[in-house]
This record gives sequence, structure tokens and C-alpha cells, in this order.
Amino acid sequence: MERSPPVLILVPSHVLELQLLKTISSLSSNITAIPLPPPPGVRSYTDYIRTVSSTLNNDSFPFIGVGTPKSLISWWKAGKKGVHGYNRMKEALNGARHVVLDEADSLLLNGGHKGKQEITEIVQAFREIGSQIIYVGATVRGSAVDSLLGRKTIILKGCVEGKPPRQISEEFINISSLDDSPSKLNDLIQGQISQGYFKILIFANSIMSALKISRILETSHIKDLNISLIHSEIDADHRVDIINKFGKGFKESETNQIHVLISTDIVARGVDFQNVDVVINAEFPQSHAQYLHRAGRTGRGGKPGKGIT
Repeated sequence: MERSPPVLILVPSHVLELQLLKTISSLSSNITAIPLPPPPGVRSYTDYIRTVSSTLNNDSFPFIGVGTPKSLISWWKAGKKGVHGYNRMKEALNGARHVVLDEADSLLLNGGHKGKQEITEIVQAFREIGSQIIYVGATVRGSAVDSLLGRKTIILKGCVEGKPPRQISEEFINISSLDDSPSKLNDLIQGQISQGYFKILIFANSIMSALKISRILETSHIKDLNISLIHSEIDADHRVDIINKFGKGFKESETNQIHVLISTDIVARGVDFQNVDVVINAEFPQSHAQYLHRAGRTGRGGKPGKGIT
């Protein structure tokens, strides 16, 4: 039996990469999700080559490569230099029939000019070998991908007419600022908990604001409320642990769980929380697209959800 044509999925962050690897592995025991190689010289590189080689040598075993554009570019360059192990992976992925750009607008717009150049290089390289390019995202903006469109291109959008999914109710509360209205935030959280909503995700526009919200809630003395904070300056492994804990469903008997997660936009895109009851924008999102992504962390899988701004 010949190896199934591989699929390459590119994501904007390491956190999304880890979550996607876990999700794919849970779908079938006959498909292996392989992370793209770490840079040569890091401690995990030798272990990576040892683990991946056995999969690549099994010609009947289909696999999916997952990683960030930065990882892809780095191992391409390493492969050109003849670094051990990289050419083997490159040969395997060079047959990729499908290349998926998850959170495509984030990949194209948030990396600046250099980031877009890297994506353009990747898309053109795979298009030359006949790969199908698939752009995926809740807010894929045409202008962001127009220059990369071509034959065998698919765009998958998750939002219709710029609105959150219909199962998400929206509320708007007028306050002057967090500094002037800390009690309103406390009352809002208490009110949601009293209605039976025990998984609440609060978004802030900056790390400083997230820290301020954390201090406000930690001094609120809401009974049995476990609060956690996540942002880009927290170690990646710790971020994954926080996401996994918060993503679990609420269990009244469990003490080691997170009820309220305060976050910057680091988890606004792509992170698949299945059990978030309420999303609160403690500060108004800086764009309409960002509002849709934040709201989309609740109401997953058709479940009802609530967005409060």
C-alpha cells in the first residue's frame, strides 16, 4: 500500500500547533500528526529526528505535517545546507497535495512585510508542484489573499456577513473605564456565576490591562473563584497547561480547575475551547475581525454562548 499524499497545515502560533497535533492524533490511530522540525542545535532536535524517522520510513502510514511558517522556512534553509534529517522531511512534504493556511488572515497580515513574504514564498513553492492551497479562517479577508490566489485555491470562512454564530447572544454595557468601574466588573462576574456560568473568558487589549483585571478580581473575594492569567510573556508550556485546564468542563467536585481566564488576544484565534459559557471584552476589541474571533471562543460545536462587551 502506497503512502497517502501528505497534508501540510500552517498555523500562526506554537500554542495552536500543539492543540492541532493533539486533535488530529485523537481522530484516528491510522493517521500521524508530525510537528515541523525544531531548529538544528536545540536539545529536542536529536529526539525529533529519531521519532520522525520511524514514521517517515513506514510507507503505508499517512501523516499530516503541522507547524508555523517560521518553522517551515527554517527547515527549508537547513535542508539546503544539508543538515541531517531535514532533507528526509523535505522529501516527504514535497509531495503535499494539500497545504492549509489556518487563520489565514492572521498569517498574512500580522507578520508584517517579512511574514507575508514568507507565506508568499511557501504558497508559490507548493503551487509549482501542483498542491491545492486552502485558506481557512473566521474572517478571511479577500484583500489579504488576493495576491496569492490561483488555480486549485479554496477559501473557507467561518463567519457569515461578519456576525458571530447565531447561538451566541450579544450584550453591551456602557462604562467609562476599568479604573472608574472595577465594581461593575466584579458584579458582572458574580452575576454570571449566579446564573450557573462557571467558565468565563475575559479579554483585554494589552498585558498591562490583563494584569489590572487580574488584580481587580483577586481582591473581589468571590467565593471559590479560581482565576488564571495568560499572555505572550508566559512560558509556552505553561500556556498550554493553562489552556488545557480551562478547556475542561466545569465539575463542582473538582478543586484544581480554572473558572475565569483573563487573556490578551493570544487565545482569540483558533484555540478550541469547548466549554466556555461567557466571553467578556473588558476592553473593546481594536477591530471588527478581532471582536468576531473573541466571541467565537464560546458557542463552540453549536452550544449556546454569550458575548458581553
